[in-house]
Amino acid sequence: MAKQFLMVHDASFASRPPLAAGKYTSYNYRDLVWTPHGPYWRQTRRIYSYEVFNTKKLELYEQMLSRDEHFSEGDSVLNMDELHKMLDEWFLLSGVFNIGDWIPWLSPFDLQGYVKKMKALNKKMDKFYNYVIDDHLA
Repeated sequence: MAKQFLMVHDASFASRPPLAAGKYTSYNYRDLVWTPHGPYWRQTRRIYSYEVFNTKKLELYEQMLSRDEHFSEGDSVLNMDELHKMLDEWFLLSGVFNIGDWIPWLSPFDLQGYVKKMKALNKKMDKFYNYVIDDHLA
């Protein structure tokens, strides 16, 4: 039975369930963590391993994070502490028990307020990503 499960049906059980956290914090399940197992996931994993998780890039990221830099966009300033807070909130919201995920007819009501927090966090992260992209293009 275990062999059948692990060898034949492994791809069926490789994906995460479609939760609100994946939808609202990862651009509709489009990052490595939330995307369903398949060709897109394999391509994304390859890109991450080559572009993000190689030794030279990690050393470069470590040097960048060791400096206390401030990122500014317009009248708002985003420092590394704010980025850490956003990442902490992202981890927290990715792991919460959202009742709408498990009882679908309660999903539109957002009884716990988690979806609202996820959408607000997504806007903050978008602002940060846009700043980083604009900075690289300049």
